[in-house]
Formats: sequence, structure tokens, C-alpha cells
Amino acid sequence: MSILITGSTGFIGSCFCQNKPEFTINKLDPSIRINSTCGSNSLLKKQLKKNNTVLHLAGLAHGSYTEQELNEVDHLGTLELAAAAAKAGVKRFVFISTVNVHGNMISIVPFTEISGLDNSVNLSKAKAEEGLKKIGKENSMEVTIIRSVLVYGKNAPGNFGLLSKIVSKLPFTPFALVKNKRSFISVGEIYIRHPYID
Repeated sequence: MSILITGSTGFIGSCFCQNKPEFTINKLDPSIRINSTCGSNSLLKKQLKKNNTVLHLAGLAHGSYTEQELNEVDHLGTLELAAAAAKAGVKRFVFISTVNVHGNMISIVPFTEISGLDNSVNLSKAKAEEGLKKIGKENSMEVTIIRSVLVYGKNAPGNFGLLSKIVSKLPFTPFALVKNKRSFISVGEIYIRHPYID
């Protein structure tokens, strides 16, 4: 299997590439910008034709962006990339979305695959998801959408990175008093030892 990966220099992408999986990884050329016009980029078309899967990790995160900027990259750029991939004969498109498409509400009921979308929090990603489903169906391209929870690991950015810095500098923290259950996922390799296997 040959995979074209976008966002290979980001937190998740760089860890994914370092783990040396059992397939060929091709990084998106750094001169290519994912936006509403990237589908016409001849270099992108050339790269897409050499791969049967796209892992789309690139996006705007951990910063202050306008709705227009988010829409241009996370929504329109994603759909433009997916349409170009389908035209190039790519068989599978994997999109790393966010659990925040369900909203930031506090609930005692966990989010599942059938939970509704809340466009008030992450409209660009939610719109990208809807458009991807349509592109996949119309072009017989398998679309996989992963609504990722908070990702942690060495040098993690965002909220987890901030929490790590706080914990490393304070002798004690008040976190035990907070009743807030969250799911996490790690970028590192996890080895589970079975109790009956040496």
C-alpha cells in the first residue's frame, strides 16, 4: 500500500512517519498548499496518481484563525484535495477530523458515531465531513472519517502541552477536584503484554 500524507510536519504526521509502518509513505510536497484551488496543481495531481490512499492530516489548529481562513483550508481545501484524489484513482481517503464537530457541550452520555453534528463549534470540519461523504459516494472512493479526541505524546501542542508544562512546574495540582472525564489518544507506539505470554 502506498499512502500520500498531508501534514507530515505536524504533531501527528511527524510521529506517524517516524513509526515506520508496513507500507510506503509519500509526503505531500511542501510547496503545495491545501486550499480551494489546490486541485488544479499539476504537482499534486502527479503525487496523487502514485498512491492508492490519502491520509489527510493537514489543517489549521492551535491558533487564532478567522472563519474565512478555516473555511478555505479545513473545508474547501479538504474537498478540493478529495476531488482531485478521486479523479486520480485514489481508492481510500482518510480524513482526520475532530470530536469537536459534536460541540463542546458537557454531557453524561459519550459521543458515538451516530451523535449529531454541532455546526456552531467547528463548522469548517463538519462541512468538510458532509462534502467528503458525497465525493466518496459519487466516485466510489472509500472515505474514512476519524473524529479524533485530544492527542497526547512527547512535545504535544495545544491544551495537553499546556497542562504538561503546568504539572511539571507545580508541586501539586487541583486536578483531582475536577470531575471532568475526557478521552485521550496517544501518538506513541503502545505495547500491551498479555498476562499469559512471556
